[in-house]
Amino acid sequence: LNNPQTSKGAALDFLAKSLGLTAENCIAMGDATLDLPMIEYAGFGVAMANAPEQLKEKADYVAPSCDEDGLVDVITRFIKDW
Repeated sequence: LNNPQTSKGAALDFLAKSLGLTAENCIAMGDATLDLPMIEYAGFGVAMANAPEQLKEKADYVAPSCDEDGLVDVITRFIKDW
């Protein structure tokens, strides 16, 4: 059970603000419907290939699946030289 007032998006917002960041400074990655608020909040939202279609439709980028090193793909493409 989750408190309906909380979400991964709210948690990311809290964390970002506590670090002096904005949503535009955040990349969020997920593979489940529960990750949707976080993907929508982040300046750059990433869905894994094994995520539900609803999540992939909202994401800015669809990475390879978790089993295909999707996290490595995102770090290499978007974070490595940042």
